[in-house]
Amino acid sequence: MATTESKSVYQDKSVREQFKFEPEFDKFLDIQYRTSCLCCSCGFDDCENCIGAQVNARVLCIQNTADVSCFQCQDESSQACQSLILAMTACDNTGEEFDICFQGQRGVSCCCIKGGSSASCDMDFLEPTFICCQQLERVLCIHYRSAIPCTEDVPMECAICGVILMGTESA
Repeated sequence: MATTESKSVYQDKSVREQFKFEPEFDKFLDIQYRTSCLCCSCGFDDCENCIGAQVNARVLCIQNTADVSCFQCQDESSQACQSLILAMTACDNTGEEFDICFQGQRGVSCCCIKGGSSASCDMDFLEPTFICCQQLERVLCIHYRSAIPCTEDVPMECAICGVILMGTESA
């Protein structure tokens, strides 16, 4: 049986909040040399922050995010072979609202990779507008985006190596 002390940890949703990631992505129009086919787009950024990867993906009620930086060896907080903290819930009704599922982790791995990821199941895809699926991804300086239906982050466009054949420049 759980003690009162451990039960209060589960009810503290701020613990879960430290594992939520909201990676920031370049604006769609800032992606250079885009090649797009309607609701999918791939291109390059200015390589200002190219040592890492970011993901923000959703398929209906499943949300997945990650933000990782590589080659952080000079940062003392990144000098560990493996140092992770994580949280996980499933069908959790101990707090103010029912939590279907959540998984999050953050820390250091392989001596110089720092960051974290989270995954959850929620009904946020219905608000403010319906999103069936959407993926924003950056690996090094390469950006990939897709969405059904098209969104502000992934507007409808046809382009080849930066030459826009269809779509608007004011997305």
